[in-house]
Amino acid sequence: TAIPSVGVIMNNRMCEMFGLPLTKLLGQETKSFYSSPELFAETNWEADRALKRGETYSKELRLLREDGSSFWCQLTGNAI
Repeated sequence: TAIPSVGVIMNNRMCEMFGLPLTKLLGQETKSFYSSPELFAETNWEADRALKRGETYSKELRLLREDGSSFWCQLTGNAI
């Protein structure tokens, strides 16, 4: 089951990846999943720039689980 939340679609797999139950994942700020505020800002700037030009944005990076462990993730977005 996919659940929209602030422009992000969440599903059970996303909950597993981040190690959080859906009830805790909803409302969570995405910047808390980044290893630094700088990486969050850089990724946000790159995505915003690409999407405003109508391009697909894609980036592979390490994100953080609630327990502090990290995992590789491929972020992809399209302007709608």
